[in-house]
Amino acid sequence: LSKKIRHRGPDWNGVYFNGNTNVFIGHERLSIVGVETGSQPLTTTTPTGCELVLSVNGEIYNHKELMSSVLHSKYTNRSGSDCEVILYLYQEYGHACVKMLDGIFSFILYDIENDSLLIARDPIGVTSLYYGITADCELMVSSEFKCLTEDCVSINMFPPGSYTYISNVSNRIKSLDDINFVRYYSPSWKTSILQEFSSIAETNISSELVNRLTNAVEKRLMCDVPFGVLLSGGLDSSLIASITSRLLKTNGRSNFGNKLHSFSI
Repeated sequence: LSKKIRHRGPDWNGVYFNGNTNVFIGHERLSIVGVETGSQPLTTTTPTGCELVLSVNGEIYNHKELMSSVLHSKYTNRSGSDCEVILYLYQEYGHACVKMLDGIFSFILYDIENDSLLIARDPIGVTSLYYGITADCELMVSSEFKCLTEDCVSINMFPPGSYTYISNVSNRIKSLDDINFVRYYSPSWKTSILQEFSSIAETNISSELVNRLTNAVEKRLMCDVPFGVLLSGGLDSSLIASITSRLLKTNGRSNFGNKLHSFSI
């Protein structure tokens, strides 16, 4: 099953299997951060001596701030992966850790001691995630639909901005309706920002928009491999390219220089 999505991650594949609970986690990796050492599934040992196992498709943009400010440098990032912080946030805050993440992600975290699973998807569903159930009442989760079609009798898309916490994983789930989702993302633009902007001068709104767009581009430059921009010829991609080019010239890129590579199809 893991081989069916090898095209998503040609750099490395890793597997975890627990024979006592029949939990299997497979990961196909595309290296972006922590290229040499960030192989998944990621694991850590809790103070009670039990393991947490994590598989993530995504990027956590605020991982450094979380390690220093929220976790107060209590833990060391051993793998170099931006996703490792999820393990430590879970140790300290449980499933509430999902709300703290700024990034794009779909992940599954297996807590062996509590025989539980935490499965989550980013606020607006940038990364894909599907879940299904087999005729033997086995739960399956995948980044692509086609991994589930062979074995599952029922398949759904995992809702964005949501997580589910499944305790007693050893007990079979009889139906997908038995899975309860918690909506953790409530976008502020629905109320507060619209009200806030209604009383601000247009020039100030323009400045705020520029700042937010620039910050959004800047945090996505977090990677240890070469990157580029895809140009469609429209205003939006041209703006992104312009901002990226300016940031590279201002901040520099020690690994790959400050030349921005662009592609057009």
